[in-house]
Amino acid sequence: MNQIERLKNLLAYSKQCLSNMFTRVHDGPCTPESSCDSDCQGNYWLSQHMEQVNKELSIKEIQFPRVGIASFILNDKNEILLGKRIGSHGEGHYSVPGGHLEFKESIEKCTLREIEEETGLTDLTFICDLGFCEAIHKGKEGEDRHYITIYNVYRLNSGVPELKEPSKNEGWKWYSLIDLPYPLFGGVEKKSSDLISYIKLTKFLKYFGNMEREVK
Repeated sequence: MNQIERLKNLLAYSKQCLSNMFTRVHDGPCTPESSCDSDCQGNYWLSQHMEQVNKELSIKEIQFPRVGIASFILNDKNEILLGKRIGSHGEGHYSVPGGHLEFKESIEKCTLREIEEETGLTDLTFICDLGFCEAIHKGKEGEDRHYITIYNVYRLNSGVPELKEPSKNEGWKWYSLIDLPYPLFGGVEKKSSDLISYIKLTKFLKYFGNMEREVK
């Protein structure tokens, strides 16, 4: 349950507790014109206020950007792990493991938690971060969803990916960086190009370093 839902539940509970303190002295709903005492009128205004708060919370839940975490996992062939999304925005698009950053959760903890929850993989080594991408997606109800997604790269040391959340993903499969499936979700296409550049650069630097040692 996210923070907005917790707040909604708290407000609903508070409204019920306060409503129980008031005494209704007439039949039918309270209105500003009802000939009832101040307690009953207070109940009416409280309910109106709560309805407005709930509306504002609903709007803010859609309008506020969310922080996403996404992880490229490399095997020993430098292939990346992708799965086809289902049941959410971006359905039918291929994406890397990832999810939402929770309140007070570190990026590293969120990354490893999401990978384990979605694939069962735990034996991983951090390679690098690829920065972030900003995107606005259309939700299932047609609403806009604004995301700032942080991308990381991990090397898989051991283990086989499992489909842990079949309601969100059709299945995990390894793909070559130069032969990726389409369509790709969010910033995966751009960041996969960045990853290719990173791999090429590290190979060049490793080769250049070996050359220097040979010359010396």
